[in-house]
Amino acid sequence: MREYDFTVYDWDSAVAGGFGEPDRFASYGAAGTALSVGGFDGMHAGHDALFNAVLARTDLLPGIVTFAKPPRALRHPAVFEGAVSTLAQRLDICREKGFAFAVVIDFSGEFGRMEGSTFLSILADTFRMKFLAEGPDFRCGYKGSADIDVIRTFTEKRGVVLDVIEPVVIDGERVSSTRIRAAVAAGDFFGAERLLRRPFRLDCSLFRWERSAPDVLTAEAGADGARTVQVLPPDGEYEVRALCRENGFLQPQTAIFCRKSRKITVRFTRGTAGEALAAVDFTA
Repeated sequence: MREYDFTVYDWDSAVAGGFGEPDRFASYGAAGTALSVGGFDGMHAGHDALFNAVLARTDLLPGIVTFAKPPRALRHPAVFEGAVSTLAQRLDICREKGFAFAVVIDFSGEFGRMEGSTFLSILADTFRMKFLAEGPDFRCGYKGSADIDVIRTFTEKRGVVLDVIEPVVIDGERVSSTRIRAAVAAGDFFGAERLLRRPFRLDCSLFRWERSAPDVLTAEAGADGARTVQVLPPDGEYEVRALCRENGFLQPQTAIFCRKSRKITVRFTRGTAGEALAAVDFTA
């Protein structure tokens, strides 16, 4: 797999002329970019099928176009349970998978009113899109006006290859971020891991941890501006692996979580508690 110096672009800045990838096209022998567009909350098994199609185009620079917040959180904030992953987690996964770049969209009012044809034209002209991988239900543009048939017509006219990837099915049901949110909210971490292909990870990078005992760290998932955007499990005691900021080593531990108070307590049953935790993996 070719290695790239992974770069993150802000949509507005890139469209205004800040997209620097064309400078790297010649050095990589790339004729343009291969893209996939989506919220990619959780970056689960279904998303992997899209990513694999993009990364297989070794003649093009692979990138994703995603949103700072999951689209569902913007459309239905009152009933949104929380994200499966934070933006930082999604970008880390992109880097690990071997993407060259990611473009992050802040779904503002102006962007939300953009027509699908305009959005697609920017992908083709500014980002030099030559390949696009999407699912059959993908839509873009104001009120989702551009469905996959509209997108297919556009790509045919512009000489862009469109690869429509069928949904991934596990246990007889389509893999989706909604299924994963429901699994985490119910404390079903085995089910979540099957869909994610990795353990559900709670990003604790902004939490303020306090040592309540030599082997115990406690933090509130909503204190001091560190309110998590992720979906949270029900009250209970869970087996977890704690990612320590000091050494980055994941150790088997026990975590006690209270959803109402949004408090998480990690008891270090093995090893010694560090000063703070960067993340907690809920193991199946």
